[in-house]
Amino acid sequence: IINAIMVLLTNITVVVVSRIARINFIEVEQLSSFDSLTGLRNRLSFERITDIEIDRQKLKKGVFAFAYIDLYKLNDLNEASGYAAGDNAIKFVARVIRENIRQIDTTARIGGDEFAILMPNTNAEGCESF
Repeated sequence: IINAIMVLLTNITVVVVSRIARINFIEVEQLSSFDSLTGLRNRLSFERITDIEIDRQKLKKGVFAFAYIDLYKLNDLNEASGYAAGDNAIKFVARVIRENIRQIDTTARIGGDEFAILMPNTNAEGCESF
């Protein structure tokens, strides 16, 4: 009976520790893939997704579009109004992008004031409709 109880307690401990480890892994994955200021993907995460999409479209003989957005003179805003104003501008742009993309599109903050949007199955005419 004591051995059975010990085995049961050991199994419960293993399950609890495994769940905690899984939660921590998911949290670290989230932190390493997303920009903390905007909630958009970061550059490394975006590059991985882009590589996958390029391979997928090559196999399907499909198309995709890529948009690059650079906030012009953000440094001037930071110097004139402070970094909080610059952060608010970055968050605003991120929100506008997020609200105007399709569910299948991927967007990221790839630099301090640079954003990118990957649009699968989108040709030049499709880009103009955005």
